[in-house]
Amino acid sequence: MIWEIRSARLEDSETLLPLWRAALDLHVELAPEFFRAPTAMVARAELARAVETTDRYRCLLVAVNEPDRIGGFITAAVFDTPKRPTMAPRRRAHVDQLFVVENRRRSGCGRALVDAAAKWARNLGAHALLLTAWAGNQEGERFYRTLGFRTVSQEMGLQISPKA
Repeated sequence: MIWEIRSARLEDSETLLPLWRAALDLHVELAPEFFRAPTAMVARAELARAVETTDRYRCLLVAVNEPDRIGGFITAAVFDTPKRPTMAPRRRAHVDQLFVVENRRRSGCGRALVDAAAKWARNLGAHALLLTAWAGNQEGERFYRTLGFRTVSQEMGLQISPKA
C-alpha cells in the first residue's frame, strides 16, 4: 500500500481525533500511574494544540492513502543536547507518539511515518531518532526493532509514598 505522508492540518481534526484518543487510551492502559484518560473535550484541545503548535522543530505527520482516510500519525520534536562539558553536542529528535489504526498495521503505514519523521529530523541536523516504548507495549517494541531501533537507555521506576 502506498502512503502519502504530510503535515496534519486543522481540517484533519475530526478524522484524527479517534486515533488521538486511541493513542491516549493505550498510554493509560500501559502506564496508569503516569497517564489519565482525557475527557472528549481535553482530547480535542490537546489535538488542536498539537496541530497548531507544529513548527520548524515540532511535527505532527499523518499517513493518508485515500482522500480523508488517515491510517496513522506521528509526533516528534528536535532537541539539542544540553551544553555541558561532559555531554557530546548532538541534535536529536524524539518521537512522542506513533499510532496506526489497527486494520492498517502491517501495511507499511508505521514504517512510512517513521521514515518521514527521520527525514524531517535529518533535514534539521538530527543525528538520532529516539522514542520511549512503555513497558508492556510488546507489539510496539517488536515493530521498532524491525526498523532498527535499539535500546539506548533504560528508565526504571520505584514507587514511593509521599511524606504525609
